[in-house]
Amino acid sequence: MSGPRVVVESTGKCFSAWSPDLPGCIATAATEDEARERMAAAMATHLEGLRKAGIEAPPLPG
Repeated sequence: MSGPRVVVESTGKCFSAWSPDLPGCIATAATEDEARERMAAAMATHLEGLRKAGIEAPPLPG
């Protein structure tokens, strides 16, 4: 199984990351690498929150 897809975009001053597979899960940072690292942490927190709330995680691609 592959993980959630991640989109990283430059705003011109920083980078934002989001996942079309996890609505509402986002991260921002000064660099692309940092945005990816923060997004990985945000996704783990997001999925753990869903589990704790008894909400089934959305189906992931792959």
